[in-house]
Order: sequence, then C-alpha cells, then structure tokens
Amino acid sequence: MLFGYALRQSGYEVLTADTGRAGASIASSGAADVVLLDVRLPDLSGIDVLRIIRREARTLPVIMMTAYSTTSVIVRAMQLGAVDFLEKPLTPDDLLQAVRTALAGERGVGPERADLPVSHAAARWADAVVKVVDAPQDPRTMEQWGRYIGASAGSLRNWCRMAGLSPKRSLNVARMIRAINYSSSLQRPEDVFNVTDRRTLRQLLTLGDPNGRPAVPETIQEFFARQRWISSPSAVQELKRLLEARQGLTPDDDSDH
Repeated sequence: MLFGYALRQSGYEVLTADTGRAGASIASSGAADVVLLDVRLPDLSGIDVLRIIRREARTLPVIMMTAYSTTSVIVRAMQLGAVDFLEKPLTPDDLLQAVRTALAGERGVGPERADLPVSHAAARWADAVVKVVDAPQDPRTMEQWGRYIGASAGSLRNWCRMAGLSPKRSLNVARMIRAINYSSSLQRPEDVFNVTDRRTLRQLLTLGDPNGRPAVPETIQEFFARQRWISSPSAVQELKRLLEARQGLTPDDDSDH
C-alpha cells in the first residue's frame, strides 16, 4: 500500500496483486510496463513468479524486493533477468529511482545469458564504480555513492556481493578512481578525499596494501598495479574495459594493463 501510494503520487498507474499467481497473470497479460516483485509471497516464491513471467514476457523489466536477501537468491534472480534487487526497508525515493531506471530501458542479464551471472555482476559493479569518476564530491558512504549514480545503497551492496566483492572496498575503489581523475601535482590528497583523520587517509591511500606507498596513483595503470581491494579477475577486467572506454582517462593506451 505504501509503495503504491508513492508511485501514484508520482503519476504512475498502479496494479496490485495479493498473491504470486495473480501478479504473474497481470504481468503476463501485457498490462504492466514494470513489475515490483517481492521474494516472499503467500503462495509462490518470488523466484517462481519471475520464472513464470519470463516464459510469458521475456523483456518485461522486473525489480525484486526483499528484507531477507542471500547471494544465491540474488544471483538466481539476475540469471532470470531481474533488472534490480532492492533491500527493504526501502525509501520511496529509492523505489522511484529504481522504477525510473527500469522504464528508461536498463535490462537484466536475461535468460538467454543465464550462464553468465558472474560476468554480468562484474559488469554492473564496474559500471557503478566508473560512474563516480565525474562526481563533484568525494562519496564517503554507500548512500552518497548511490545518490550520485541513481541507485539505492541496498542495491549497490547487492551488486558488490554478486560480484564477490566487499561493498566497503568497492566504495574505496570508486573514490580512488575519482581521485586519480581529479588530482594533480598541485593538490594534496586531503584536497581530493573528504577525510580529516590522517590514519584513515593513510589506510585509503595504500590501496588495501598495508605496506604500500600512501599516495594517490598518478595513472590508472599504477592503480591496478598497486591495489589490493579487487580480488575478482572478472571485476578487474570489466573495470579496465569501462575505464579504457573513457577518452583521456587512460593516457597510455598501448601499455600492457
């Protein structure tokens, strides 16, 4: 009822269903442009409902919601083509942003690529990280990161977990890549990062390596050579690919990354 009210107040027409079967019937009829689907339902699981919807409406965007997410459930939802996975409690702003994004055309991995959940998760993670490059301020929290790129903090945490990465370390990766883009020889690290505690700043600047040099890398290549935050080869590959697509961000295009 609360989500329906928030959507109607924003000008959306809302159809509701009390059971999974009723919701699947509405979705399969072509009456909906986007589906909000809870994982826990009185008759079927949300995953079962999503599977039914995918048989009848392969391209219909579905946003999953739950207060009890596990990595296996998230991965299965994305394998079946869910475009987002939101953690409750959920604010109306988070919900509305997810709906706008889904209606704008972002799609999940889709059943035709269900064998690539790890690759898809890494790509989505990397996209969220690279979008921080142009952030006007250093995002110190998941909430600030999410507000800048138009995603909820819960969604960001889920994307990180799906990629097999720590949300906190992922935030540090995003902050550092932004810092590399903004920093220059005339700036101190304190001018790039919104950190006042020297010990915390040093921990951030060592890129996850306690014995590392506490300094902002001069290039993206140096960042990848020094960092210890990203352990997933798929995540590293996707991050490099997206960064290299940004003109001017990787000055040494011929180097062996």
